[in-house]
Amino acid sequence: MRIACVLAIALAVLLLMPLQAVVSSPKAQTQAVITNLLIQMELFENSTANVVIKATLTVDKNYTGEIKSIVFPVVPLGRYMMLGHIGIARYFNISSNIELEKVEYEAFAEALLVKFREPVKPGSTITFRFFFSLKPDTVLSRVKGSNNFYTFAYMFYKPNVTVISEKAAMKVFLPPSSAVYRTKSDNLLLQNDPLSRRLVAVWKPFGAPSGDGWNFQLEFFLNPGSLNNNITVITPSGDNEREKQPNITLLELTLIVLVSNSVTGGLVYLVLRRKLPPEPGKWTDEGNDVTEDDILRAYDLLEKFDKDEETIIKVIAERGGRIEQKELPDLTGFSKSKVSRVLKRLDSLGAVRRVSSGKTKIVELNPAILTVLNKGQ
Repeated sequence: MRIACVLAIALAVLLLMPLQAVVSSPKAQTQAVITNLLIQMELFENSTANVVIKATLTVDKNYTGEIKSIVFPVVPLGRYMMLGHIGIARYFNISSNIELEKVEYEAFAEALLVKFREPVKPGSTITFRFFFSLKPDTVLSRVKGSNNFYTFAYMFYKPNVTVISEKAAMKVFLPPSSAVYRTKSDNLLLQNDPLSRRLVAVWKPFGAPSGDGWNFQLEFFLNPGSLNNNITVITPSGDNEREKQPNITLLELTLIVLVSNSVTGGLVYLVLRRKLPPEPGKWTDEGNDVTEDDILRAYDLLEKFDKDEETIIKVIAERGGRIEQKELPDLTGFSKSKVSRVLKRLDSLGAVRRVSSGKTKIVELNPAILTVLNKGQ
């Protein structure tokens, strides 16, 4: 009898064990994922680099808790200790739904902490953008013995959330008059940007990570026309040289020509339009319409201003981006004719605009430049 009871209890335990395993087993791990990522970098001849990151974060509906922040590592501790002059120079948020802060994070001496103004709840998606510039020699170095040969090397380190690399892209705008000499990536495409007239290196998608992140490398020349004829450089001949052109009919060719002419006309219009001063309707006091492209163009302009232009820009920015032209001679120490001459050039570049208000001219600063000066201190 006792043996029968023991067997019955043992059988019951065996039958309940699978059920207990099902009940007590943890749920499948859910996570926050960056489902779309675009890194846009602009390089300058003085070795600085401006970066704009646009990311879309998706939080699984079964995620327990809320996402309050994300860490984007930038410079490892070891490299920072060996080369103390590299790292983050300036940074600020472009999107109003985040705050940005430079922090130390685990093995990284410099990282950017993206703090969401409102915690991202399960089942939610949020898109955000932020800007940072890198000190000289952080990603770009001149090859010894050459005045115009550069090596670009950048690693985008993994943030503390999952990144879908198939939905991630890296775009690098090379300095003007550049030509790529050698690349170390199979998924690199070269494009000509019709608006900035720069050569653009595009890694899309990222591909498999290498260790702590994704490596992007290439070598390029400035002013390749001065190179020895024996040196071969890579210049783009299309969006994708690896695709073969299929046979087409006469009707298809005609349609292609018509569409091509329309696209070319549109691009010419955009290029000509870009050279004109910004439209007044697109300028707002708060700079709400500022995009990552505007930020990069603003930095491009700030790199090219001479001392007189910088002085006037700084005075206008200190007045909140708007000032009467007649005040500038006293505030800058320049003559009226010099103020007018400098403003004319700044106006042609799209850095300022002059608006008549009765008998007075009001000078307004481009909101992208004002944003950079206000947030990039």
